[in-house]
Amino acid sequence: MRSSARRSPEQPSRPAEFVEFVAPQRGAATVEVGAGSGRIAFDGGLADRIGPQGQLLLTDPSPAQLGVARKRAAAIGASWVRFLLAPAEHLPLASNGPDLVLGAVFLHFTDAATALRSMARVARPGGSVALNAGLPATWGPGWQAGFEPIRQALAQRGLPFRDIFLPR
Repeated sequence: MRSSARRSPEQPSRPAEFVEFVAPQRGAATVEVGAGSGRIAFDGGLADRIGPQGQLLLTDPSPAQLGVARKRAAAIGASWVRFLLAPAEHLPLASNGPDLVLGAVFLHFTDAATALRSMARVARPGGSVALNAGLPATWGPGWQAGFEPIRQALAQRGLPFRDIFLPR
């Protein structure tokens, strides 16, 4: 990390950097899973990157968190942002839909393997699924085990497990 400030594992350390890494296209159909109060969508600039030409659906299992996100969207006039009360493991969305399905710092609240399958099911063929654990690069054994289903899914597709916060 560039700053000396301590970061809580409950929050991504750099939401804008995650959005930049994911590189959503203007006008894309996008679902953010475990969106909470809108840290990635609003602080990270995801809603701005998608823009009114696109569709941005924020999902979260917490009505209170989605309520905060709704207020934030209204305050900036982001009428293209929609909201859905739903757990990551059981997204009530059609298969093969959005261009991008992403989430940050929510897997520790879920069954990670089921959540990842749900996210992959929702994304269109050729679309992207992106995750940000928001944790330091040195994870303990519990986190290693929790991310194993993700590592396996990436390996099956010939993709690396990358931490965008590690130095290049």
